[in-house]
Amino acid sequence: MNLLKLAPLLEQFASTQPGGLRVDSTRCLHSWNQANACEQCVVACPSQALTVAPGAVTLDAAACSGCGLCLHLCPTGVFAGEDETAHLLRSVATLRARAALDLTCGPFAATLADPGVDAIVQVQGCLASLGAAAYVGLAALGVDAIGLRLEACDACPIGALRETIAATAARAAALTHTTITTRAAAPAAGVRKPLHATHAPHYSRRALLHRFVGSDREADLSLPPLDSSPPAGKAPPLERRALLHALAHLPEERRSAAAYFPTFTTSSACTACQTCAAVCPTGALSSELTEHAFALHLEPLACTACGLCVELCAPAALQPAPAVAYIDAQPITLLEQATRSCKRCRAPFAGESDLCPACAFRRKHPAGMMSRPRLVGTPQP
Repeated sequence: MNLLKLAPLLEQFASTQPGGLRVDSTRCLHSWNQANACEQCVVACPSQALTVAPGAVTLDAAACSGCGLCLHLCPTGVFAGEDETAHLLRSVATLRARAALDLTCGPFAATLADPGVDAIVQVQGCLASLGAAAYVGLAALGVDAIGLRLEACDACPIGALRETIAATAARAAALTHTTITTRAAAPAAGVRKPLHATHAPHYSRRALLHRFVGSDREADLSLPPLDSSPPAGKAPPLERRALLHALAHLPEERRSAAAYFPTFTTSSACTACQTCAAVCPTGALSSELTEHAFALHLEPLACTACGLCVELCAPAALQPAPAVAYIDAQPITLLEQATRSCKRCRAPFAGESDLCPACAFRRKHPAGMMSRPRLVGTPQP
């Protein structure tokens, strides 16, 4: 690889990055629990543009390289920005031959590839912007082999993300029967291949005509477009929704049986306080509490293993369990138990005591405060 030719591209690195990164601190785990230890985005950020203060995550826009890693790394969807996955999948859907593709970043316009590669697809910024959903989406479009062109990483200002890119691809490969390889050097016997930029997709004259008349017959509709708006309220982040969308359209024979989706176990120590369901940012946990019974439900596909529920379970009744495969990740009821009324406040709870946990706490700590469980249909604070 000629680094002299690459240098001007690297100088323009910032101009090739997806811009407009937005931060919604209300979705951050630290907004629920200031003592939360999550710093995934801070540790992974290659430009040290993110910091976590009590109750919030802060972005230094001037320092941000726009790599896009945080967009799919955050388990709760704190960050929103350019959806590179959507651009990639739309672009690949227009290619007639796509069984084997190479992916390259914006600063490195690769033109040579192994003979068996159909085309090279260039994303706008860094390949770190692609989460597992992007690779599974490519598999749903019929891509059998994906090559990640990382030759430019050594000379890139954020080249340290090479290992992160490879790790993300490995997680995605475990979900599908797709071959994903990384390349740190130019192909020894490379041949010239067409380069398709995701932000300037290639269309044949026939496809272009179809677009003008309102259709695109050459675009593969086996993976319909996904609404890429940020999550609203209790909902999985865009990365998880995109992953589930791709898996749902992936032929069954292309899916693997890899354990990926989180599950939990519960114990009789549960007091039916409903804290776990109340704090779950993705809506994966839900609960039902009546005067006589309590039930806790889990939707594994919506759970992103943020750990907040386990962290805030006072009696430690909720604990992580081995993950399950996509086909086994069905909604389940984790716990069903009888409840009784508190002798003091009459609130329903589970346990052997005559007092609910809140009243028992206040008896020991008169000046303290502990919330009581709420019945189904009772407005939340």
